[in-house]
Amino acid sequence: GTDTTGNYIATVAGTANEVDVSGSGSEGGAVTVGIVTNPTLTGNVTVTGDLTVQGTTTTVSSTTVTIDDPLFALADDNSADAVDIGFYGKYVDSGTKYTGFFRDASDSDKWKLFATTGNSHAAPTTTVNTTSGFTLGTLVADTFEGALSGNATSATSAATWTTARTLSFTGDVTGSGSVNGSADVATALTIAANAVETAMVNANVITGQTEITSGVATDADFLLLYDADASAYKKVKPDNLGVSGLAAGSANELQYNNSNAFAAAANVQILNAALALKEMATPNASSGFGLLYAKSDNELYYRNDTNAEVKLTNAGSLAGGGAFRGTRLYLTSANNSISNDSATTPTVWTESFDVGGLHNASSNTDRITFGLSGYYQIQIQQEWQADAAGYREMAVTRRDVSGSSNNVVLRDRIVAPSSQTTAVSGTSSIIYVDDGTDYLTVQLYQNSGAALNAIGNNDDSTFITVTRMDMASSFSQSSGTAGHLQLSDGSGGFTSDSNQLFFDTSNNRLGIGTATPSTSLQVSGTVTATA
Repeated sequence: GTDTTGNYIATVAGTANEVDVSGSGSEGGAVTVGIVTNPTLTGNVTVTGDLTVQGTTTTVSSTTVTIDDPLFALADDNSADAVDIGFYGKYVDSGTKYTGFFRDASDSDKWKLFATTGNSHAAPTTTVNTTSGFTLGTLVADTFEGALSGNATSATSAATWTTARTLSFTGDVTGSGSVNGSADVATALTIAANAVETAMVNANVITGQTEITSGVATDADFLLLYDADASAYKKVKPDNLGVSGLAAGSANELQYNNSNAFAAAANVQILNAALALKEMATPNASSGFGLLYAKSDNELYYRNDTNAEVKLTNAGSLAGGGAFRGTRLYLTSANNSISNDSATTPTVWTESFDVGGLHNASSNTDRITFGLSGYYQIQIQQEWQADAAGYREMAVTRRDVSGSSNNVVLRDRIVAPSSQTTAVSGTSSIIYVDDGTDYLTVQLYQNSGAALNAIGNNDDSTFITVTRMDMASSFSQSSGTAGHLQLSDGSGGFTSDSNQLFFDTSNNRLGIGTATPSTSLQVSGTVTATA
């Protein structure tokens, strides 16, 4: 039954948005009391135990939040280094923007104070957008402790340092001075003895200084010289280096080192901008040196370190010193048949003499090769078998190798041969040869109407003689390389004395004892001069 008298619970009801009640208050009925799914609490709520919120979003609309915990724990579920840690706030300035302070997980643990986010002011999620538009904020503080990096764009300066410091210099340069930052400091420094090194000496040291010219005594002066043996700079008198402001000897005489002092070569002078050798007697030979000098006969001489003197000039021209150069060839066979009306070049000759190798008896035997340029005398003689018909002719042709041309340079003709035993005739001429590779050949011709013999077998029959005329210039192949003066070898040929006597034709320089003269006359070694 139902008891509805006295005190009893007729109905159980919950508070809207706070308490949810299910069931009824009927006799024997069950009633379930609980919190609504999305409760709204009015008034103040006090939680005496721990509050655990398992949702993903907690929104607090309080204007004042008081927390007793001294350390705020953030990113509790951050099991890796994938999210930024910090806090941010929203503000509106030409649109919604966000500012805050966070640890950038993508930038080496750096904490950043930012004014705006990137990507058009995107709201931070698990990370702060630092792409285009992200800007750092400004931190204003009174004091910083620890190391700072970057640039100070507007730092204030102190009038002085807190503690003055002493700057001390040691080593090759010594000195000290105090500095407190209030002003520039000038400190006198002292260079230690023997401390100047080569790299410290600059050419500007002597720029603008007065130059000491010739004619000024320097016997009391000193030069600064680096001594490689001692690895130090030392002072030295110019005279001890063979340097002096005063020349020795008389005017125009070449200067040379004589026991570390200047001396004059009385017989070697510069006159009219040319090297002049004063006439002197034959000097004594000097071991290891060749001597060049002039004698009272107005001729030039050379003497090496062992042999007697060699005369280089004769009557003002280069003197002879080479052997005779020439050759004389005659037809080897007694009878050499020459076809009628046909020029024949003989190839079989016998050498009466051949000095200088003008003729080769085994190769190109028809040729007489000059070998050297110059003037040559050519003499020919022809002898023929007796016959009165026709005429006989002996011709000499110069073969110009470089010009690829052939020219008859000498011709002898027997116009009216007789019926005597033989017919003999000859002639000669002088020609100039500009190429030593040029050569001569001989042609024999007759038109008697039948073959006719040219007579040979002795050097007074049919022959040719070639002799070089300008023997004073060169008689044989020169000795040594270009520039070496040629001397007689004592056997009729040329020789040169290694590098003892050399003339540089490119620069017009004469070297004695050197093949590389650097001045008009350079003598390597001691120069001996007598009055």
